[in-house]
Amino acid sequence: MQFKKIISLCKKHKKIIMFDAAGRQWCGDGQAYFCLDGFPEMSRDEIIKVFDISQDDESKYIIADRDERTALLDFRDAGVPEYDVAVSSYPFVCASGEYIPGMIDGQIHLIDDDYRAVFGGGCTMFARRAASGEMYIAVRRGIFLEGLIFPSNDLTMTFERWIDKMHELIHGGERQ
Repeated sequence: MQFKKIISLCKKHKKIIMFDAAGRQWCGDGQAYFCLDGFPEMSRDEIIKVFDISQDDESKYIIADRDERTALLDFRDAGVPEYDVAVSSYPFVCASGEYIPGMIDGQIHLIDDDYRAVFGGGCTMFARRAASGEMYIAVRRGIFLEGLIFPSNDLTMTFERWIDKMHELIHGGERQ
């Protein structure tokens, strides 16, 4: 796992969520959470120092030990139902970045490739469903949970409209 990329993502979104769950420390920005096994626990002051946030910029960041999404997720390695994710090797590129289409239960979900890049190679993605019904992605290296990512559902509609338009242009009609 690449800690510098986690720092970059949290700074980009001006949100740092650092907390303990399932006996391990986690860090994220509200859209994704990464397991920090092997890293020392950090206080708020240490987070500010490690993330290189100046005193002038500190007020621009949300730094918390929980957020509304952490309560939805299950951070355990095992005991949680998981579903296969058919992940495309071709990204969907739009103005806001690159997204990897993943097919879960017959629906397309877009996974921000910046979050996936934190893990490097050798990881497998599985889908989990929160108690609220919301889908999220569990990233594993072998049997160990490395991170959790919420798909970018707002872009899924854009992606589906794009597919419909391409189908219409190629086949001369709307997709069934």
